[in-house]
Amino acid sequence: MPTENKTANLGLNSWLGTDKPMREDFVSDNEKIDKAITDHLNDTTLHITEEQITRINKPFEIGIYIGDGQASKTIDLTFQPKLVVVFLRSMPLFEYNSADGYVICNSAIFTSGGAGGSIGGSIIFESIQVLQNTTPSNGRLINLNKQNSAYVYIAFK
Repeated sequence: MPTENKTANLGLNSWLGTDKPMREDFVSDNEKIDKAITDHLNDTTLHITEEQITRINKPFEIGIYIGDGQASKTIDLTFQPKLVVVFLRSMPLFEYNSADGYVICNSAIFTSGGAGGSIGGSIIFESIQVLQNTTPSNGRLINLNKQNSAYVYIAFK
């Protein structure tokens, strides 16, 4: 029979030498232990999920794409990024064309959900889209998909 004495945390039987434990008492204690351990292991505020482990171990993806000269280009990813940085390799982030008075944007930073960033790119679900202008507009030429040019992107999870 269960004892009147119980452990402080799980309320397990803490028999005295004069108690006569029964099988049901052990089964009941085992069920309490199993539930406590299962609840603990499933508590994602204490334990991180596989997705969180992946995000911690590899918080970003770095890739390269070659521009095709089209007005826009879509680069597919395996996740929806929160922040993306794109830049033209071996070139300054921005250049000023003093002869014609406009800025050439060789880089962009943009966030998911339209939260902000520079012009020239956007996040669309699990892909990023970059733009290319052939003529300047509003004093800027967006240069993120120039024909045969190599670009680097860093997509943060």
